[in-house]
Amino acid sequence: LMKLTNHSIQRMKQRNINQDMIMLANIFGEPSSKGEKIILKRKDIHRIIKVLEVLERRGGITIIDDRDTLITTYFNDSFNRKLNSDIDFNFS
Repeated sequence: LMKLTNHSIQRMKQRNINQDMIMLANIFGEPSSKGEKIILKRKDIHRIIKVLEVLERRGGITIIDDRDTLITTYFNDSFNRKLNSDIDFNFS
């Protein structure tokens, strides 16, 4: 977690910027050419929103990893979809 100075806390309050916004900028923003700041642009925000909409429709996502290695991943509703399709199937 990033340390906050008194100055940054004051400016965040004045500008209604919260720590979630700071976190998103740190994750998805791009460093400036000199590297002194991170910039999260509108086009990046639109891309993030589209991904989040998919994740919301699918109930979220689960990832299974072993330290730095991805083992598998799935949408959280994928198991329920299989159950629902079996229920809908007519066995007679």
